Amino acid sequence: MPKRKTAAQIKAQGTGRPDRARQDAQVERLEELPRVPAGLDKDARVEWKRLGAACIRRKTLSRGDLSALERASEAVAIAARLAGEAAQAPVYSIGAAGQSTINPIFNAAKSWTSEARSWLGVLGLLPSTRATTEAVAPPAEPSGLASFLTKGGMRPLGRIEGGNDDNR
Repeated sequence: MPKRKTAAQIKAQGTGRPDRARQDAQVERLEELPRVPAGLDKDARVEWKRLGAACIRRKTLSRGDLSALERASEAVAIAARLAGEAAQAPVYSIGAAGQSTINPIFNAAKSWTSEARSWLGVLGLLPSTRATTEAVAPPAEPSGLASFLTKGGMRPLGRIEGGNDDNR
Protein backbone atom coordinates (compact mmCIF):
# COMPACT_ATOMS: atom_id res chain seq x y z
CA MET A 1 0.00 0.00 0.00
CA PRO A 2 1.45 3.41 -0.99
CA LYS A 3 2.41 5.92 1.64
CA ARG A 4 -0.13 8.65 2.21
CA LYS A 5 0.74 12.05 0.71
CA THR A 6 1.26 14.98 3.02
CA ALA A 7 -0.69 18.21 2.65
CA ALA A 8 2.40 19.95 1.27
CA GLN A 9 2.81 17.26 -1.42
CA ILE A 10 -0.83 17.56 -2.44
CA LYS A 11 -0.57 21.35 -2.60
CA ALA A 12 2.60 21.13 -4.69
CA GLN A 13 0.96 18.62 -7.01
CA GLY A 14 -2.01 20.92 -7.63
CA THR A 15 -5.35 19.98 -9.06
CA GLY A 16 -4.41 20.04 -12.72
CA ARG A 17 -5.93 17.28 -14.79
CA PRO A 18 -5.93 16.73 -18.55
CA ASP A 19 -9.65 17.43 -18.76
CA ARG A 20 -9.12 20.80 -17.04
CA ALA A 21 -6.34 21.88 -19.39
CA ARG A 22 -6.88 25.33 -20.82
CA GLN A 23 -7.70 25.26 -24.48
CA ASP A 24 -5.91 28.27 -25.92
CA ALA A 25 -7.79 29.14 -29.04
CA GLN A 26 -6.13 31.60 -31.33
CA VAL A 27 -8.45 34.62 -31.34
CA GLU A 28 -8.28 36.95 -34.30
CA ARG A 29 -7.77 40.48 -33.00
CA LEU A 30 -9.31 43.35 -34.91
CA GLU A 31 -6.95 45.84 -36.50
CA GLU A 32 -9.58 48.52 -37.06
CA LEU A 33 -12.85 49.37 -35.40
CA PRO A 34 -16.03 48.21 -37.19
CA ARG A 35 -18.85 50.61 -37.98
CA VAL A 36 -20.95 51.88 -35.11
CA PRO A 37 -24.06 49.72 -34.53
CA ALA A 38 -27.29 51.31 -35.73
CA GLY A 39 -29.10 51.09 -32.37
CA LEU A 40 -26.76 53.42 -30.47
CA ASP A 41 -27.70 57.02 -29.74
CA LYS A 42 -25.40 60.00 -30.37
CA ASP A 43 -23.59 59.88 -27.01
CA ALA A 44 -23.14 56.10 -27.15
CA ARG A 45 -21.69 56.41 -30.68
CA VAL A 46 -19.04 58.79 -29.36
CA GLU A 47 -18.23 56.32 -26.57
CA TRP A 48 -18.09 53.43 -29.09
CA LYS A 49 -15.36 55.25 -31.02
CA ARG A 50 -13.47 56.28 -27.89
CA LEU A 51 -13.59 52.89 -26.12
CA GLY A 52 -13.07 50.97 -29.35
CA ALA A 53 -9.95 52.98 -30.16
CA ALA A 54 -8.55 52.17 -26.71
CA CYS A 55 -9.20 48.44 -27.24
CA ILE A 56 -7.63 48.52 -30.71
CA ARG A 57 -4.54 50.29 -29.33
CA ARG A 58 -4.16 47.60 -26.67
CA LYS A 59 -4.85 44.84 -29.26
CA THR A 60 -7.52 43.24 -27.08
CA LEU A 61 -10.60 43.61 -29.29
CA SER A 62 -11.96 40.60 -31.16
CA ARG A 63 -15.27 39.95 -32.92
CA GLY A 64 -16.58 38.30 -29.76
CA ASP A 65 -15.98 41.49 -27.77
CA LEU A 66 -18.13 43.73 -29.98
CA SER A 67 -21.34 43.13 -28.03
CA ALA A 68 -19.53 43.94 -24.77
CA LEU A 69 -18.17 47.09 -26.41
CA GLU A 70 -21.69 48.06 -27.46
CA ARG A 71 -23.06 47.56 -23.93
CA ALA A 72 -20.11 49.42 -22.41
CA SER A 73 -20.68 52.34 -24.78
CA GLU A 74 -24.35 52.53 -23.81
CA ALA A 75 -23.63 52.28 -20.09
CA VAL A 76 -20.87 54.91 -20.15
CA ALA A 77 -23.07 57.31 -22.14
CA ILE A 78 -26.02 56.87 -19.76
CA ALA A 79 -23.79 57.21 -16.68
CA ALA A 80 -22.27 60.42 -18.05
CA ARG A 81 -25.71 61.83 -18.85
CA LEU A 82 -27.00 61.00 -15.36
CA ALA A 83 -23.89 62.45 -13.72
CA GLY A 84 -24.52 65.73 -15.55
CA GLU A 85 -28.14 65.76 -14.38
CA ALA A 86 -27.15 64.84 -10.82
CA ALA A 87 -24.69 67.73 -10.68
CA GLN A 88 -27.58 70.19 -11.16
CA ALA A 89 -30.26 68.35 -9.18
CA PRO A 90 -31.03 69.10 -5.53
CA VAL A 91 -29.55 66.55 -3.16
CA TYR A 92 -32.77 66.00 -1.23
CA SER A 93 -36.34 65.72 -2.37
CA ILE A 94 -39.59 65.51 -0.45
CA GLY A 95 -40.98 61.99 -0.10
CA ALA A 96 -44.65 60.90 -0.18
CA ALA A 97 -44.99 61.20 3.61
CA GLY A 98 -43.31 64.60 3.70
CA GLN A 99 -39.92 63.30 4.78
CA SER A 100 -36.71 64.34 3.05
CA THR A 101 -35.11 61.63 0.92
CA ILE A 102 -32.07 61.54 -1.30
CA ASN A 103 -32.92 62.45 -4.86
CA PRO A 104 -33.49 59.24 -6.90
CA ILE A 105 -31.24 60.51 -9.68
CA PHE A 106 -28.23 59.86 -7.44
CA ASN A 107 -29.18 56.19 -7.07
CA ALA A 108 -29.66 55.89 -10.83
CA ALA A 109 -26.29 57.54 -11.49
CA LYS A 110 -24.62 55.19 -8.98
CA SER A 111 -26.26 52.16 -10.58
CA TRP A 112 -25.26 53.09 -14.14
CA THR A 113 -21.73 54.00 -13.07
CA SER A 114 -21.41 50.54 -11.55
CA GLU A 115 -22.79 49.00 -14.76
CA ALA A 116 -20.31 50.97 -16.87
CA ARG A 117 -17.39 49.89 -14.65
CA SER A 118 -18.51 46.30 -14.99
CA TRP A 119 -18.49 46.45 -18.80
CA LEU A 120 -15.19 48.34 -18.86
CA GLY A 121 -13.76 45.57 -16.69
CA VAL A 122 -14.92 42.95 -19.18
CA LEU A 123 -13.05 44.81 -21.91
CA GLY A 124 -9.95 45.16 -19.72
CA LEU A 125 -10.05 48.96 -19.72
CA LEU A 126 -9.82 49.39 -15.94
CA PRO A 127 -6.45 49.40 -14.19
CA SER A 128 -7.57 46.52 -11.98
CA THR A 129 -8.55 44.34 -14.96
CA ARG A 130 -5.77 45.11 -17.43
CA ALA A 131 -3.75 42.13 -16.25
CA THR A 132 -6.64 39.74 -16.89
CA THR A 133 -6.98 40.56 -20.58
CA GLU A 134 -4.23 39.20 -22.74
CA ALA A 135 -2.91 41.55 -25.34
CA VAL A 136 -1.32 40.06 -28.42
CA ALA A 137 2.42 39.96 -27.96
CA PRO A 138 4.49 41.56 -30.71
CA PRO A 139 6.48 39.13 -32.85
CA ALA A 140 9.69 38.07 -31.19
CA GLU A 141 12.49 39.74 -33.09
CA PRO A 142 16.03 39.72 -31.81
CA SER A 143 17.20 43.01 -30.37
CA GLY A 144 19.86 45.00 -32.17
CA LEU A 145 22.60 43.71 -29.86
CA ALA A 146 21.41 40.09 -30.11
CA SER A 147 21.33 40.19 -33.91
CA PHE A 148 24.78 41.83 -33.96
CA LEU A 149 26.20 39.13 -31.71
CA THR A 150 24.63 36.25 -33.67
CA LYS A 151 25.89 37.55 -37.01
CA GLY A 152 29.46 37.28 -35.78
CA GLY A 153 30.07 40.99 -35.48
CA MET A 154 31.61 40.56 -32.07
CA ARG A 155 33.02 37.64 -30.17
CA PRO A 156 32.69 37.37 -26.41
CA LEU A 157 35.81 38.30 -24.53
CA GLY A 158 37.75 35.60 -22.79
CA ARG A 159 38.77 35.72 -19.19
CA ILE A 160 41.26 38.44 -18.46
CA GLU A 161 44.16 37.09 -16.49
CA GLY A 162 45.46 39.02 -13.54
CA GLY A 163 42.10 40.65 -12.90
CA ASN A 164 40.78 41.58 -9.55
CA ASP A 165 38.27 38.69 -9.29
CA ASP A 166 39.47 37.53 -5.89
CA ASN A 167 38.40 40.72 -4.11
CA ARG A 168 34.77 40.68 -5.26
